Amino acid sequence: MKYSILFMVDARGWLRMIVRYKGKRITYNVGFNVDTGKWNKETQRCKRNTSHGEKSVPASKINAEIQRYEDAVNFVASSFRTEPSVEDFKATLNEELKRNVEKEEVVEKNFFELYETYITEQSRICGWATGVIYKHRQIIKNWQNFMPDMSIDKICEDTLNSFTQFLIASGFQNETINKKISMSKWFFRWLISKEYLSNISFSTYKSHLKKSNISVVYLKWEELMEVYNHKFKFPYLERTRDVFCFCCFSSLRYSDVSELKKTDIYDGAIHIVTQKTNDKITIELNDYTKSILDKYKDIEGDYALPVISNQKMNKYLKIVCKECNINEKLTNVYYKGNKRYEETKEKWELIGTHCGRRTFICNALMMGIAPNVVMKWTGHSDYKSMKPYIDIADEEKEKAMSLFNKKW
Repeated sequence: MKYSILFMVDARGWLRMIVRYKGKRITYNVGFNVDTGKWNKETQRCKRNTSHGEKSVPASKINAEIQRYEDAVNFVASSFRTEPSVEDFKATLNEELKRNVEKEEVVEKNFFELYETYITEQSRICGWATGVIYKHRQIIKNWQNFMPDMSIDKICEDTLNSFTQFLIASGFQNETINKKISMSKWFFRWLISKEYLSNISFSTYKSHLKKSNISVVYLKWEELMEVYNHKFKFPYLERTRDVFCFCCFSSLRYSDVSELKKTDIYDGAIHIVTQKTNDKITIELNDYTKSILDKYKDIEGDYALPVISNQKMNKYLKIVCKECNINEKLTNVYYKGNKRYEETKEKWELIGTHCGRRTFICNALMMGIAPNVVMKWTGHSDYKSMKPYIDIADEEKEKAMSLFNKKW
């Protein structure tokens, strides 16, 4: 029985096995993308100690698969006592290789397709909020603008450094750049877990960018009481104030308050699974949260409070706080690369829905409530994430103590 076997790399880089038998060609896609410069035509094998394709597949793995295909052909050829027809030979070979004749070629996904796959999978598993998904999609655009032909095999420490410099040149603040790098690394670790990536040099990369001195914006207790007790002329501002104050008195994120249902409140507490972190938490009601809930107990539908979109809420909150004279001047220092910038604004200009949770944490700590107790309400898992708030509480206590010095 005469036949020949040829392994070759086609114009698209796909590794093929071509079996010639009785003047016919039986072609198989071996399933790997091979760099032609690292392919030895004489031995019909990948050159030793090389890696191939976006997955950086080692030559040893590809060569082992080549040998498996070759052994399968030789085994099938030797199994026939008489020369089979081309159809019988092909059918038996397909069975030996455990392949379906109709099976489509496997096409490797590129960097950007895999990033989309990562977003889809992780948002489903982890219950990502819309904001997190949006941030990842913005990062995809950043990578596309930086390197339109970005591929898995280009992921390394040097590439991340070049990406950082690109983001600096694009005008992003250092704080934003560090977040984009961190979120990119989440994706890279996922690639490793899925065996698309083997090069882990990116994991040691640090941008070493100067850190910004951004104030944690929150309402002090006196400011919170001013907002809570203010009489508004327009009902939409009153509703905005009430929902925001509920965040301030409960520690809930706006994303959780917007999904809070009447059935989530029983036995004198709020029982929910958080939208952002998927944590199951219980928050006891206090006089303020009880009063706000009671005010809206008769609203139609399942939701406990009259929530609106986050965008409108942020817009109306600034009007609310401006009307309440929340006008303390705050100066933020930030960097773009090595260039320092200062920006001073009145507090009402900086207030957003995210300030509600921060207001709760800062005031709770300044009241002397132990951090570990606050963490049970907020769902924080470690002290590192609480440290900025603890620092604020310590600073405010120091200021309060200095008042005694003025008595002398």
